[in-house]
Parts: sequence; C-alpha cells; structure tokens
Amino acid sequence: MQRLSSRVSRVGTLCFDLDHALCRYKLIPFFDLVHDAVGDFLIKEKGFPANALQRSRPRDEEHAFCAKGLILEWKTGNFIKLDSRGWVSKASHGSRMLERSEIEHTYSSEWGHAECMRQMKKHDDFLALLTFFEGPTAVLIARLIDAIDRAEGGAICPAHEAALERKEEGYGWIKGPLFDAFNNAFNAEQFAAKTGGYFPPIISSPGNYVYEAPEVFSWLKNLRAEGSRVVLVTNSQEDYAACLLRHMFGQGWQDAFDLVITYAQKPSFFTETPEERPFVLLDSDSKSIGESAFIPLGHTKTTSKVVVGGTYQALCQHLTSEYDQVPGKSGGSFFGDHMWGDLGATRKYTDWEPIGVVEELAYRSDEASPGPALGKDWGHFLREDGAYYPFSQGEGEPTFYGQFLEQNSPLMVTSVAELASASS
Repeated sequence: MQRLSSRVSRVGTLCFDLDHALCRYKLIPFFDLVHDAVGDFLIKEKGFPANALQRSRPRDEEHAFCAKGLILEWKTGNFIKLDSRGWVSKASHGSRMLERSEIEHTYSSEWGHAECMRQMKKHDDFLALLTFFEGPTAVLIARLIDAIDRAEGGAICPAHEAALERKEEGYGWIKGPLFDAFNNAFNAEQFAAKTGGYFPPIISSPGNYVYEAPEVFSWLKNLRAEGSRVVLVTNSQEDYAACLLRHMFGQGWQDAFDLVITYAQKPSFFTETPEERPFVLLDSDSKSIGESAFIPLGHTKTTSKVVVGGTYQALCQHLTSEYDQVPGKSGGSFFGDHMWGDLGATRKYTDWEPIGVVEELAYRSDEASPGPALGKDWGHFLREDGAYYPFSQGEGEPTFYGQFLEQNSPLMVTSVAELASASS
C-alpha cells in the first residue's frame, strides 16, 4: 500500500467516483434501506402481494444472497455466477440454489452472453448486478420468482396478469415494475422533495449509512497542495453528492476538489463529445446559469467548482488550460467501483490508469465478513475458492469479474480511506 501511495502522489490528475468509491457506505443498513425502498414501492404502487416480498430467510442469509456480480436471466428466472472462462460456476432458480448436476444439464458450455459481458454491453435477456445499489434487489427478485412458481400459472399482481394475457413467457415482465421502483427511489425529484423510500433516511441520519472520512479529506487537500488536480466525477445529482460529502468531510468539503462533476452519466461521459453533452454551469447557490461545451476559463475559481454533465474530453481541455504542469506530476488515475462505467471505460477510452475500489478484497469465504459481499451459496466475488488477492499467488481460479479486474484494473484498493491512511 505504501508503494501505491507513493505512485499516486506523483499523478497529475486524480479523479474519483463517489458512491462506493470515495464514499464508503455501511453495507448492512444500506442494503436494508435499498431493499425496503424498492420492495415497499412494488407493494404499495404496483400491487405486488406483501407476502411474496416478505423475508423468508434469516436476514444475514439474505444479505449474503445479494452478492455483487450475479447475473439474472429473465427468461429462466435463474441467477448465475460465471467463472473466468465465462462458464456458469454457481446458479440458483429464484432463491433455490441449483445442484451441480442441474447446472451441468442447463449450462453445458460457455454462457451464451459471456462475450456480451466481456464487451461491457447490456442485453434485454439479462440483468447484471454490478454494484451494491443493485445487489439488494437480488433477494427481492428471487422471492418474486418463487411466488410466481408457486402460483402455477396464476397471476400474482396486475403486471403479471397483463403479461399472462400477452402470453409472455418467462419472468421478464418484472423488469418494468422493478425499474419503476428504482426510478422512484433514486430520481432527483425525490431528493429535492425528501420523498420516496431511499433519500429521507439518508438526509435525516447520514451517519447511519455512510462513514465519515476526515483522513481522506486531509489527504485530498494535501494532494492538491502538492500540485495534483483532484476531481470528483459522479453519476449522482449535485444535491445528493453534497449531502454525502458534508457528512464525510464537513461543511468545507469543496476544499478537497479542484472540480466536482455531477450527473456525469458514465460511461457516456467518456465516449460522447463536448457538443453532444455540454456542461451545465452553476452559480454559488447551485442554480443553473447556462450550458457550455467547455468550462470557461476561471469559472471554477471565481463562481463554482460544481458543474453538471460534460465529457472526459472537455475535462481534459479544462485541466490543460486552467492549470500549469507541476514538475514531477504527470498522467491521470481514476478511482471507481463500477467495473464497466468506471474501470472498464477508463481503460478503454482514456490514457488514464483505472484503480479499482473493491471492498471484497478485505473478505474471504472461510471467515465471517462485516458486510454482505460474501455468502456461503455464492462464494467470493474475485476468487472461486475465496483466496485473497493478489492474483499472482495462484490460489484458485479467478471468477469472471476477478479476471475482468485483473485485465482492466490490476491496481486495486479495499477503500480510499485505506490508501489515505497509508499516505499519512
């Protein structure tokens, strides 16, 4: 860690994602919050039966079932985990784990969409649960699949009844209500109105869900003082990002950054042109004062460090025009947790170095973990046998995601706080 800390100190531009990267959540209460926000909406607004979404297993087992990295097949109702070859190593139908013989019968070769996953492409046939935001929905969907199977052809809610009338096979009809529930929980209007099931508890009691990070705050300010440019690039909206950062760093949180880019919509942030996605410029009260393909010279020093949208190309132009090159500082690094939107995109579309923030590095499958990242059914996120990173030790085969990270982000940290502590 000391070696990585020294390496980072020589980087000219340091970019950070916010959620589950710079900002570390308390995973168990966070999972319960997301679970309840999505589940309550499905019951109250979409007519799903409460008994179908009630917890049927001990809470710690359900946390474990929500392991990051699962893939849901809409047609079969199966959750699957892939090994490094793209073959299915573990699977469940709904909440029932499949036996080895069932997996071999159903999946006798490379999974049909493995190449799609390697290319970081979504597909209507599956849902990849790539983040801790999506993980809590696994247990909700599993319960729904169980309920649908128990209904033996009967409808469990209005959306299901409509799907049966359309003679729609499989479980894909769940997508519409599920995505509506996500939109209801996380859209910007809900934060501003302090409504929905997700934002109000975080607004009122952020300490229940998010760790304070004074050591990270000091580290980022020191990096800026030494000549590095520190930039936040988050898909979250400005008001939610500010809420988290005030809790993490205090009222002076903006002192940690040279620029704060909100609602970046990664990975499009890395691929679109400045003309396609201009910045929305804000004043000191966070009110819009217009759009611009590029940030005007001096704007972040005199008006506001916070902007909305924009592109990687325009960010690079801003950094080049706004700041002088500091001797001994060069290149760029991007710290993020999302394998596609942060790490894969940085590797594919930029000349910066991706650095993965992978909380699962701290866990192994043969001991109790402080969070829901591991489960006895699914095993470790990075290794089939739960061996510790680094990969060079050769202890067991990497999972599909372990190999993806090895190829796209070989530099990883358990948390930014760990790196900041090593730098002090």
